[in-house]
Amino acid sequence: MKKNETSAAGIEQIHALCEQHLDVAWLWPRVPQGEDLMRQCFERVIEMIEKYPAQAFVFTRSTAWSFYIVEQRHPALFARIKDYVARGKIALGGGQWVEPDHAIPGGEAMVRQSALGQWYFQKTFGIIAKVCWAPDTFAHAGTLPQILRKSGLEGYRLSRCLPRDPSGKPFRQFIWRGIDGSELLAFYPWLIRNGFNAETVRQALPKLAGAGLPCAIIKPDDSYSDRRITLEPDWVTAPEAVNAEPGLPTCRWSSADDIVKDMQRYRNQLPAVEGELGFECTGTYTTDGRYKRKNRMLETLLPNAEKAACWAALHGCPYPGDQLRQAWMDLCLNQFHDLSCGSSFGEVLDEADRLNTEIESRARWALEQSLSFLCDRLHAARKAQGHTEEEVALFSFLSSPRTSPALIPAAPQAPAGYLDESGRAVASQRVICRDGSQADLVLHSSDGMHIGIYRRTRATGPASSPPIASGNCLENEYVRVEIDPHSGDITRLRDKLQNMEYLPPAGRGNRLEFLEEANLVPHPPWCTMEPWHISYTGKRFEPEARIEINLREKGPLRGCIRVSRRMQLHADMPETVIVQDIMLYRHSPVLHFETRGQWHAERLMLKACFDLPFTAARVDADVAYGVAERRLPQHLDNNASQATGIGEEWKSAKDAPPEPDRFMQMWLDLSDGAHGLLILNNGKYGYDAEEKQVGLSLMRAPNMRPWKGDILGLGPFEFSYAVMPHAGDWRAVDAPRLGYEFNNEPVVWPIRPGFNDFAGSGWWKIANQPPEAISPQFLAIRGAGAQVTAVKQAEDCEGLIVRVVECLGAAKTCTLACCRPVQSVMDCDLLERPLASPKARILPKGGEFQIPLSAFEIKTLRIRLA
Repeated sequence: MKKNETSAAGIEQIHALCEQHLDVAWLWPRVPQGEDLMRQCFERVIEMIEKYPAQAFVFTRSTAWSFYIVEQRHPALFARIKDYVARGKIALGGGQWVEPDHAIPGGEAMVRQSALGQWYFQKTFGIIAKVCWAPDTFAHAGTLPQILRKSGLEGYRLSRCLPRDPSGKPFRQFIWRGIDGSELLAFYPWLIRNGFNAETVRQALPKLAGAGLPCAIIKPDDSYSDRRITLEPDWVTAPEAVNAEPGLPTCRWSSADDIVKDMQRYRNQLPAVEGELGFECTGTYTTDGRYKRKNRMLETLLPNAEKAACWAALHGCPYPGDQLRQAWMDLCLNQFHDLSCGSSFGEVLDEADRLNTEIESRARWALEQSLSFLCDRLHAARKAQGHTEEEVALFSFLSSPRTSPALIPAAPQAPAGYLDESGRAVASQRVICRDGSQADLVLHSSDGMHIGIYRRTRATGPASSPPIASGNCLENEYVRVEIDPHSGDITRLRDKLQNMEYLPPAGRGNRLEFLEEANLVPHPPWCTMEPWHISYTGKRFEPEARIEINLREKGPLRGCIRVSRRMQLHADMPETVIVQDIMLYRHSPVLHFETRGQWHAERLMLKACFDLPFTAARVDADVAYGVAERRLPQHLDNNASQATGIGEEWKSAKDAPPEPDRFMQMWLDLSDGAHGLLILNNGKYGYDAEEKQVGLSLMRAPNMRPWKGDILGLGPFEFSYAVMPHAGDWRAVDAPRLGYEFNNEPVVWPIRPGFNDFAGSGWWKIANQPPEAISPQFLAIRGAGAQVTAVKQAEDCEGLIVRVVECLGAAKTCTLACCRPVQSVMDCDLLERPLASPKARILPKGGEFQIPLSAFEIKTLRIRLA
């Protein structure tokens, strides 16, 4: 048979993909083992290439970081790698800094993964990757097609969460369409086992032909690997053997780019799959909650540091670009899937946590340098105006209007009254912080990224409102909450505006449930599978708890009832302590649960459960720069099989345990269309839902290595969540805005001279400049449903990069107001390159311009200010 003809199986071409799934860290720490594994991998690849120089062999290596670390550690080896990249023998795959998880990282972190990876490839090799690499990712958010396409990527290589046709057959090649309409060509290769030769290809041919497509994609067995460098040099000649065999299709080594280019040819034959792809290993959404809480905090801190640095740079402060860039590189590195998911050995997660501490130090230094500079300039300007009182600045880094609680540190004898910048008295309340210090609580209103100025006074504030807390009740103008004095559960949640009870008769809210998890056996010899999977025994553990309920605060701005629980969850461990401050603020329907304590239990899931007074038709969940709309019952909520292991051919879907949880980012909402319950969080990612109940996954401690006592997630914890009853669905209350507010509190900073404390040498050049008026508002967006999520200096230092995200899934036009006249606005992709064909030209007028946004659009603008 001529090789350009279609084979008897109907296949024209077989693409053989040589790759290696090599984890940054997993059962080994990143330093030095993970970094050295990258060296070993590249050395083996070069051995294969050089043993058969005449062969058309190509190896695809994913992640920019793997190239970067070899460049840093082994420059001579990297010079050879760079030469083979130029010759097309080593192909660039991934386009992201590492292979991150695609459920835990937030929207801006996902953008930076692609930007950092592609920038490195472009700078180092003069080209960028075209295919995203996600073979070991446990979820695939429906927003990824847009993020990846706007980062120059066209394809998606995956293994887990494969979508299936009605008969249960998985799609190995398909079009993945995101919630905004962006499309990627997705593929999953067939794994060729027992060696790569003509006979193993012949045996696989019936399965390869089953898709009815002209091309098939295979991957030789063990060309993926973690610790084991198992790439075999004699594989290189295997396509020759296949091509010499009559009746077999043409076979050749192909890069991922080659595969996606060929798929374009028969694109109209591919099935289309819309939205998210599925859920697998859903225990990873909750495992190692302390790490996940730190991740969310850093994802808030870093963008705030960039915004503050841009704000200060407008007035002459040097922009700390190197510090911020390094912090993002390290955060993206720590979002590698087995790190952010908590599915690594305990000592590996400890190493990653130390890097998180360094990231926080860099980000806080950049933030505090910028705030200190701005407040130093504010002090000079206000002193010139005759203001001599002690003042503080409250910085809001969100672009939309809001009113948020803020705590101003106070000495015990300091006056508790405050005046705002216009001299009006504002309400305040003296409270005791967690560390025992005193602070004054104020409700700070801002319009966009804004500085509010407050000064202490002995004058009394506005007429005080009635106390919010009394006995076991919390009540304001929006809701009434009643707490059971024996269990600490919520027994009443009444929406006063709707005149509706948000708990059914005999229902409970914030009911803490302890669900016993099964000991997962069998498991691999190196660890259990417990960090990945949730499998319940069906038993609800009901510990004998010592419960104390105390009225902590009953002031006019905030009421607080503390519920403390002590219990013995494990006979050989210390007591578990769970302390919850249940709080309600004036002028807000949001009920807060600030939670901290000590967790000492293994194989136990803690959930906060809320019974619903209505039958929920769906769950809407926040995902990276978008929203996932999921159906109820939960098993109907996505396109993929609900069984775990669907992307692993050594498991069958019917033998795999069910995956009970789903992932979210900052919020989820259950609604019947007329009524809804919104749940906010600042570091939780897993939940399960039914038509009449939702459970927020709070804590679990799986046993990674029982023979070593490697229990993940023990010890101190701290997080917050909140609930809000409301009319309508999530759009009616602008749930995305509330999620950003819940995770982004105003930052308090004293107005005083002191920038020299952070700036060091060179400060005199700025200090000797005449004080410049600091605009109280940096940026603000007008129009509901859009947020400015990032403001940073452009990588080429030419202007500001401003990221605007449409959050409600509806086309609109918003107005962006800037503190200075706008000279120009350019529409860019996520790599900060100008769009070849922008949809519309944006024309500034003074300090404002209008931004057209399509549904769920992520828009990146390069702005030059006067």
